[in-house]
Amino acid sequence: MKNPTWKREDLILALDRYFRLEYGQMDEKKSKAQELSRLLTQLNEEGHEIIVNSIQLKLVNFKRFNRQYAS
Repeated sequence: MKNPTWKREDLILALDRYFRLEYGQMDEKKSKAQELSRLLTQLNEEGHEIIVNSIQLKLVNFKRFNRQYAS
């Protein structure tokens, strides 16, 4: 199943969820991603499911740009 294109509103909600995670929760984000998956799927106008793995990957992508997590 191809994941739908992320819309601006989807990215804002994902980024909001990212900033609500405390340090150390990045590895335990699956339940948070599941909650966001349900919300984004409900809001998706095309009826496509936003899968949890896609959300987890998006959160990790945000982490890459966060200087707090710089390696």
